[in-house]
Amino acid sequence: MPVKVVVRTTISQGDESEVFELVTFGRFFHKGSAFYLFYEEELDVGKIKTSVKFSDEDAVIIRSGAVNMRLAFHLNHQMKGHYETPYGTMDTMTDTKNLTHQQTSGKEGKLNLLYDFRLQEDHAGTYQLEISYKKEGTANEHS
Repeated sequence: MPVKVVVRTTISQGDESEVFELVTFGRFFHKGSAFYLFYEEELDVGKIKTSVKFSDEDAVIIRSGAVNMRLAFHLNHQMKGHYETPYGTMDTMTDTKNLTHQQTSGKEGKLNLLYDFRLQEDHAGTYQLEISYKKEGTANEHS
């Protein structure tokens, strides 16, 4: 189903934190025990396609295009991934502290992830990722 997607990322390092928010449109569907969300974003470096597959205990985020990245999440586990740059591929590691999915009425929902993120074995911060989706269909949803 077509959905409005809001991605809110809070990155904390020590006493400092930064918040980033993206509003875009995409598609959501449920198959078996897994949920799928697809959306695109436009950055200065180009277009990025993102696919998110998630269930009760794990999730995978794959970004391709101007940025190529694969992040895996499994509750209370460390998972390896990668981040490709023009200068080479960097190893990533997620240590998932919290993973929840709430869905209401089949037309909207929210995925919450809390994880420590490592890039090339260096701690890059604690990330709170909230991805909300809501079925499109009313005129005021585009404002």
